[in-house]
Amino acid sequence: MKLIFCSTCHDVFKLSRTLKSCECGKAKGRYLADGLYAEINGGAIPIGMANSTVAKGVVAYLGGNKTMDCHVDAWVFKVDEPHIKVVEFGDDDEN
Repeated sequence: MKLIFCSTCHDVFKLSRTLKSCECGKAKGRYLADGLYAEINGGAIPIGMANSTVAKGVVAYLGGNKTMDCHVDAWVFKVDEPHIKVVEFGDDDEN
């Protein structure tokens, strides 16, 4: 899973195939049609989360284990990550 962090407003949001932006509008991004590759703008800081660790925590929570912390693996992507392309979005990029 890819999340975007905005260093200006500190909003965090999940990418989808529709272009999304943070609360202040400075960080934007979306998945490409394949659902693996993404494009973001220069104001976005991409964060990765291991879906398997998120799923493990959700399964435990839904199973009634609401008193134990479940750690999730997450990381900030490197600048030259091949699955993420930095672009500048125009007004016609809204979809």
